[in-house]
Amino acid sequence: GANQWTPRDVTTLSSALTHRQAAFAAQYPNSCPANGPAPSGGVYTLRDVVSGAVVRSGRTVDLSRREREHARDPVLEGYQFRVEYRTNDYRQQRGLEQFLHNQYRPPLDRISPISPKNSNYGSYTGAAGDYLGRPGE
Repeated sequence: GANQWTPRDVTTLSSALTHRQAAFAAQYPNSCPANGPAPSGGVYTLRDVVSGAVVRSGRTVDLSRREREHARDPVLEGYQFRVEYRTNDYRQQRGLEQFLHNQYRPPLDRISPISPKNSNYGSYTGAAGDYLGRPGE
């Protein structure tokens, strides 16, 4: 039928995906470790344990350390730490944090992660869009 994939279709799609993944890895080498450990850094949220509502977003070069820091903070210790995106790429982290901030408007975020006046705003959100596989936010 019209909705069946042929082996040639699968090979063509697989080749295209492999090429896209290779191009992405070349552009963002800290995001796609080949057969290595997952990136230590990334973007996270703190969530209300009952409602699941996002109350804060953040980025860090060391997610494990940041989780421990928040667990010791009397104001933040009661919230669930959730890793949203793993990447060691600084531009991706900045853009992804802004993406989460725009999506959830966390009440404990005091300021926007990226000032709209920041000349790198488009670069950061573009890197986040590349990470997410869609145009910048």
